[in-house]
Amino acid sequence: MFEQLPVRADGDVGDVLRRRLGLGATSLDMLSLVNGAAVQGVHRDFLAAGAQMLRTNTLAATRLHLTPLELADRTEAVNVAACGLAREVAGPEGVVMGTVGQVPGQHPLAELEKAYAEQIIYLSDSQVDFLLFSHFTSLAQAQVALRMAVRASDAPVMALLTLDEAGCTQEGTPLAQAAQALAQGGAQALGISCRAGAQPLAPLLAPLLELGLPLGVLLGAQGFGPAPLNPSHQTHFAQTLRQLGEMGVAIVGGCCGIGPEDIGGRGAV
Repeated sequence: MFEQLPVRADGDVGDVLRRRLGLGATSLDMLSLVNGAAVQGVHRDFLAAGAQMLRTNTLAATRLHLTPLELADRTEAVNVAACGLAREVAGPEGVVMGTVGQVPGQHPLAELEKAYAEQIIYLSDSQVDFLLFSHFTSLAQAQVALRMAVRASDAPVMALLTLDEAGCTQEGTPLAQAAQALAQGGAQALGISCRAGAQPLAPLLAPLLELGLPLGVLLGAQGFGPAPLNPSHQTHFAQTLRQLGEMGVAIVGGCCGIGPEDIGGRGAV
């Protein structure tokens, strides 16, 4: 299905919510339950700016994310509500990405598997078009989540890694090797989210293009300028997305710090 998807994804739903509502350290995912109008406002603004895919507000919505906030019993409700809000804005023909983020801290494998499987089931049952693994700095955790997705869901997976300055995962695995492992594990699309380290994007992504799977690149404001980006930085961001498309990247968009004004900025693809 990825070959038929539109090119441009949205940006950082959570960061836009934080800026608009003046929030500090809080569960942005809970806003899907307590302030759905604000969440949908962000989705609508991304859509109006030209985004053709919307991600759910579920980056930190596993039970392990919510337990320290004493919200574990709301895990299903948070995920289902977020999917409903995004789908209502996207419409029946739109594309909704069910976002799954890396769990912070150290946890027994069985707990990680249960948490990822649970969220993936909630997202899949809410009929997202595909699962978006975002902000995974750890290849090992991405593999756990992918294994649970293969077992618990029929939804395709786009697995994106967030790299260090050397272009590696937190285990020190180069992107090309990590991507190959995820492809072998069943991911239908690969790529990077947020930052790509200090390496130029073209040589970093070249080995991934050779794998023959669709690539997704969702870049954060880091590397372009402080968020929110000014017009000059927006132009640079838009030019980078356009260059990625020319390289053969199938899905381009934003991550941390990228709002609707950046997705729809000067020179946008």
